[in-house]
Order: sequence, then C-alpha cells, then structure tokens
Amino acid sequence: MLLLLARTAAHGAAPGPGAAPTIVASFGGSPTALVAHGPYVYLACADEVRVLDWQRPGTPLELARTTPLPGVVTALARRDRWLFAACWRVGIDVWDVFDPTRPRHVATLGLPRSWVGLVASGDRLVAASTDGGLCVIEAAEPGALRLLGSAHTASEAAGLALLGEHCVVVDREGGLALHALADPSEPQRVGENDLPVNPVALAAGAGYAYVATNSRTLQVFSVADPTRPGRVGMLHFKHDLRCLALAGETLYLGTRDRGVLMIDVSDPRNPQVVGALRGLGGATRLLAADERLYVVDDRRGVHALRIDDPRDPLPEGLLPTWGPVQAVALDGPTAWIAALGVGLAAVDLRAPGAPRPRGSVSLPGTPTALRVRDQRALVCSGEAGFRLVDLREVDAPRIVASLPLYGDVPSADAAGDLLAVANGRLGVRLYDLSTPDRPTLLSVHTSLSPTREVVLAGRLAYALGERQHAVLDIADPRRPREIGWFATPGYARDAALLGRLLLVLCDPALLCVFDMHRPGRPRPLAALDLEDRAAGLVVTGQQAWVGLRRGGVAVVDLGDPERPRLVSVTPSRLLVRGLAGDGRTAWVADGAGGLTGLAVAGG
Repeated sequence: MLLLLARTAAHGAAPGPGAAPTIVASFGGSPTALVAHGPYVYLACADEVRVLDWQRPGTPLELARTTPLPGVVTALARRDRWLFAACWRVGIDVWDVFDPTRPRHVATLGLPRSWVGLVASGDRLVAASTDGGLCVIEAAEPGALRLLGSAHTASEAAGLALLGEHCVVVDREGGLALHALADPSEPQRVGENDLPVNPVALAAGAGYAYVATNSRTLQVFSVADPTRPGRVGMLHFKHDLRCLALAGETLYLGTRDRGVLMIDVSDPRNPQVVGALRGLGGATRLLAADERLYVVDDRRGVHALRIDDPRDPLPEGLLPTWGPVQAVALDGPTAWIAALGVGLAAVDLRAPGAPRPRGSVSLPGTPTALRVRDQRALVCSGEAGFRLVDLREVDAPRIVASLPLYGDVPSADAAGDLLAVANGRLGVRLYDLSTPDRPTLLSVHTSLSPTREVVLAGRLAYALGERQHAVLDIADPRRPREIGWFATPGYARDAALLGRLLLVLCDPALLCVFDMHRPGRPRPLAALDLEDRAAGLVVTGQQAWVGLRRGGVAVVDLGDPERPRLVSVTPSRLLVRGLAGDGRTAWVADGAGGLTGLAVAGG
C-alpha cells in the first residue's frame, strides 16, 4: 500500500538577514585561511581570526581572537596595519591590527561572492570568486573600500596569483588566464591557455605559473609574455594534490596522504622532486613567507618550518587545531564530537560559555554519524566501518569493538544489549552486545531499498531506506520479521521518536510525521517543508529541533502532529553538519567552525 504525504509550507517568523544568533559558546574550528606578516601569523578558523605570535620555536602564543566575522573566512591578505578577510557569500572585512593584542573591526565591503583568493597590491585588493570572476577593489582608505572593476572568468575560479601588473587566474573548466591591471576599472584578459583542466592550486613567480590539478599532475606555464602563456613542463604523481607554495627555486606541493613534496624548479621546464616532508597528515594549505613554511595539516594542526635552506626545512613548532566537526551527541554535561583528524572527543559543558576539552580517542576514516547510548558511543565512518566506544571514563574513552563491514555504514542504534547497524545495500545487521568487546552477529535483514538509518523502539526497529522504509519486529532478534512499510517523498536523512510518533527528515527539505500506534499500518500525518536541506534532528518536549544545512536551527511545534508549526529559526553563520540539544541550547556540529552552542529562540 502506497502511503502519500501532503506537504505543508513552513510558515513562521524566521529572522531576516540582519538577525544575529545568540552564541552561548564555541569550541574548536579548523583552519580556512592564513597569512603571515613578520613574526605574526593570522589564522582564520571558520568565522574568526586568531592572531599568533610565532617569534620563538615551539607552540605559538595566541595574542587575540577577533569577534565573529559575518561569514566563513576563505582568504586573508595583510598590508601595513590592515588585515583584509574575504568572507564567504558576504564580502571583504577590514581589521586594524596595529595592536595585535586588540584587533579592531573597521569596515565591511558588501560583495556576496564565493571567494577563493585575495591578494594586496599597493593600494588595491585583487579578489577572485567562483561565481563573480575577478574583482579589483580600491583600498587606499581601508575604512572605505570600493569596487573599482571586475572581469568574468571562463568558469568557476579556482586560484589567484599576482605577477607585477598582471594577475593569473585558473578556473575549473577554462584553463589559465592573465589579466592586465593597468586600468583597474576594467581588468583586461590579455592571454589565456585552455589548459589545465580541473586545477586545485596555483602558485606563480619569476615569469612562471605552477598549477596542481585533480588529475594528479603539476603543470608549468611560461607567462613571461602575458599575451601568450604556454605550458612548458609537467610532472605526474600517484597521489592526490591539494596545495602549493613557492619559495625561490623550490616549490612545495601539499598532497592528501604523502605529506609535502619539495620540487626543484630552478629549471621550470624540467621540474624535479628532490625530497619530502614526512610525518604530516594531509596538507590542506601552504604558505611560504619570511623564510618560513607554514603547513596546515588536516590531522594535527599548523606546522611552522624554517626554510633558510628551502631544501632542508627545519621544524620550529606546531599549533594543534581541530578538523571539521562532523557530528555531535550529548551525554549529560558532556558533548561528544566526531571530528576529522581528531576522532571522538569529549567537551565539558558545565562552565557556561567556556567549553573545556577532555579525553579523546582516534578513529579511522571520516566519522559520518554518532549516537550515544548508555555511556557508549556508536560511531559510523562510512566505508571505514563501525566503532563501539566505552565512555565511562570521560578522560580516557576507549574503543571496545570494531566492525569493519563491507559497503557503507551510515547509521547505528543500540538498546540494552542489542545493536542495530544500518549497512546500506546489505540491510540491517543485529548484534548481541552482552560481551561488548566481541559483538555477536544475530541476523541480517535486507529490504528493497538500501538502509540509510535505523531506529530501535522496544521490540520494533525502523529501517529507513531511500524512499521506502520497513517496520521490523525484533522480539526475536535472530529472526526479524517485516510487519509493515511506509514511504517518504525523498531520501531519508535522519529520524527520531516522540512517543508513538516517528519523525523522518528527508530530501529535499521535509520533516515527515508518522503515527506508529499500529506498526503494521503506519499512518502519515504531515510533511512540513522547511525550505532548506536538513542536517540533524533532536526531539525535546513537544518540539523537534532541526539543523538546517545553511539556515541554522528550526524549532517545530508538534503539539498537534497533524499540523506541525514552525516556531522560529535561529540562524547559524556556518555549515551545519549535525545537531544535539538539551532543551535550552542547540549544540551544532559546524564543520570548519567546530562546536557552536546557540540559544534557541522559541525553545
């Protein structure tokens, strides 16, 4: 029997663009941009910038942090006493950093673009974006920035570099182009080359441009004659390339899993790999400045290396940072977060406004889902399988069981000694946890649709597929029986129980409500259109809190489940990946922004 849901538009007073969320606390955050000026390093972590004094070897001294900027910072530039920050989909922020211990906001130029590069050139800024091409900005008076001119790029810009009175831009499909900046009101494209395809990083100097591509090649272009750029050299690699930095005749090439390679470009037409920096995770950003190389490592943090001799870098220090936070779950006063490069970590929330790190345990792969049940964490890491973590010692969590399953593992749930693991096309797997370090497989149940989410409720299990979902009787977990099924208009993303109600988040932006009083005949009650892709679901009282991928946290009143009502939307500046809540505060897994606590309006 096909069960259909009628959509209801989400009518509610959502804050306008100028509304600011009340941030209760924030913790962590991964680097999104950096720039150096003398002994000072300016490190952007999502929507804030940290000012670091790295004069001495070792861990740098953090001098200050800016107040939150209006968007995620994707590029930084420094000139004299001024710091310029390109904020994703917002514009260019200006800060006075004459006193590095007290950065002061000066102005914001509103240019809502998806920025990928920003450089300072005299009294001007040159910026590139994926959706707005090239922009030249007057910055003689930093408190009054103004757009002088712009130029289209062939497709989405992927990198920007300055070469005298010209700038080099690479884009996703159209290759490499040079623009003359002599007339800033109308930057002219004077030369182009339809290679490379799919660039990921760009560096330029001494008449040459170096481009790393996602086809695992380093390509060298002569740009001495800006009107006739031509490819003159190439190197092939066996691993993914990510970032570039040029220091004299040495090019540093950051890779996904092979550290940083050193390439001799004294003869740019014949580049040669001459060494490598090992002991690093995946390098996501590189900066060569003032005889130092800064490496952003997605596993450990920011490394500083002395490069007086560019072929023999000497480690000078490490600033530990977090990777993007993928998921969050609450267990009393502790938030457990799954973060790339960190694993599973505990954050103490007992001191309002001052989260404190506690224990952590490394995890393989990229964590994609997290649930906490009975002082146990259920961590799913996609194709890296499933981990069961004992949380009784908050300062020393430990993995007690691993299930290296085939295929995808998007979700899991546990109740008492029963564990249910969603295993994609391989269905639902039920395990006995009476001996936690040796889970015993009891049964496997497959349905027509790959299982993306599983929720346990007493003797029932709800196995959510793509659009078709099954109700399983697991009174005898060795012989689960399918006793009912139901459907949603889109792929299921998350689910939660509210008494006899089952709430399902599904694409594109729906909160679906089902009456499960008769499990064999689930009854659809409503489907509320939230108008934004959902990324997390929490039930508190008679409300559902929904993480909106780009909109923040929505509060939905379910007092009348047949007429769910949007009460409020508390905006978030960042990209919501997951959500947990305690009835007053929504704790958001904010990706690069770390863990953010928001006071929820209407909660």
